[in-house]
Amino acid sequence: GIEKASGLDHKELVDIMRESEVNEVYITGEWSNQFAEWFEMQEAGLEMVGVMEIDNPRYIYDVKKYGESWDKQTQYVLVFRLKK
Repeated sequence: GIEKASGLDHKELVDIMRESEVNEVYITGEWSNQFAEWFEMQEAGLEMVGVMEIDNPRYIYDVKKYGESWDKQTQYVLVFRLKK
């Protein structure tokens, strides 16, 4: 996973995604003025799909390891997909 998008070379991310056959990236949090980062991601070859609700990987991990979790079972993410 990528910890944050700030300062990320977006064209490099797109190249890595294409080489790795990864088609989508999920943004799980936002902070001060991320619109510029998201715009640059679009300019580099990603398209914003929208907001989705997905199973929370932290919840799944905790339940498998500890039998319970303090995290929510699902989480909301902003989805970017490689442009075709």
